[in-house]
Amino acid sequence: LKRDSQPIVDLVKEGFLYTMRDRRLRAIFLLESAISVFGLFYITQMAAIVEQLMLPGRTPNQIKAGLAIAYSSVAIGTLTSLFLVTWMSHLPAKRYVLRVSVTLMGIGLLLLSQTHAEWMFYVVFALLGLAAIAIFNTCNQLFQALSPERLRGRVLSMHIWALSGVGPFGTIGYGYLAQHYGLQTAFLVGGVLILITALCAWLSHKGIGQVDTPLAAIAA
Repeated sequence: LKRDSQPIVDLVKEGFLYTMRDRRLRAIFLLESAISVFGLFYITQMAAIVEQLMLPGRTPNQIKAGLAIAYSSVAIGTLTSLFLVTWMSHLPAKRYVLRVSVTLMGIGLLLLSQTHAEWMFYVVFALLGLAAIAIFNTCNQLFQALSPERLRGRVLSMHIWALSGVGPFGTIGYGYLAQHYGLQTAFLVGGVLILITALCAWLSHKGIGQVDTPLAAIAA
């Protein structure tokens, strides 16, 4: 059957309203948005991290080499996370994956604000890459699994909004913070805010805590 087309604004609105009305989807959307705003800005600051914190006073060639290894460390973390999330995808443990990953991201940002050892930066970059991919891949799976088939595309668009729509606001805000108060202060603030987000996730018994529970069981 041919379906009548709807204006894009109505489709986005419908997906947003359904997401906000479902306690679990709302919690996932808010969690993912918080990570995008408060936790991913380090990616845009990688060159500054390497030059100012990790390899201060080094030659341009050494900084370029360090930056390449830093990005490779993030890639190692993301690939490891993809394998782990795929391996665990059939297990009813997504609430734990989200909670632990957000906690690890907060710890990683705090470590960026305090560490001075070059090798430690590479470890932290891998940790942040692992945590970010675990969060966003798991959220993607949950947006699809928890939404009805007729609204799946519209609800899934909220995942895109959380990932790409609100993230630039964090990049701008933390760029300002880093410029005026220093990178370490920006990472300290980001780490604290992400750990607060993690605490909310651990305490969210009827939101994040029920993402692995079938809707029928919740209704009962």
